[in-house]
Amino acid sequence: MITAALDVRDAAAMEHWLTDFDKNHPIDLLIANAGVASTLAHANDWEGRERTANIVDTNFTGALNAALPVIERMRARGHGHIALISSIAALRGMAISPAYCASKAALKAWGDSVRPVLARENIRVSIVLPGFVKTAMSDVFPGEKPFLWSAEKAAHHIQSKLQKGRAEIAFPGLLAFGMRLLTLLPAALADAILGRLSYLPREER
Repeated sequence: MITAALDVRDAAAMEHWLTDFDKNHPIDLLIANAGVASTLAHANDWEGRERTANIVDTNFTGALNAALPVIERMRARGHGHIALISSIAALRGMAISPAYCASKAALKAWGDSVRPVLARENIRVSIVLPGFVKTAMSDVFPGEKPFLWSAEKAAHHIQSKLQKGRAEIAFPGLLAFGMRLLTLLPAALADAILGRLSYLPREER
């Protein structure tokens, strides 16, 4: 096993390490799973410029810093598979975590955009949209966590769908369906539903 600790926001360091690794061990599948969370603790909390930038730079730019150098080498070889770990939160923004939702939505949009282009070069792109998974990150999430999956169950599900070459892997199914349904509703109604589900920062008491 080869491991390294890098800051995914450092594009030069990521490119150098990944390129060197790929020269010795050509990458067939890259899973870009960069993720930090931010939630608004209460109604007076706010994600300012620095806090927002940190989330976006890690979750979106950090994932691309992993994917882009490897894609270049996959294009030269004429095959490969890129998996981008987005979030079910990419399907509809939630008031409790604006920067996180935006960063994961951006990653999904980028993946959707490049998938048909890279397919011409025999490179597959899969976008993974997990719901709530039992991790240290989800443990501190202040809202409700419906259909919570264990990390092991989520990993096996993702592995199975990647092996089948799925372009999009969203789970759990009912939660993904509900989030997609919200996008079809009037915005005010969708906001109200999410608020009732504790995804709106609460007023301080």
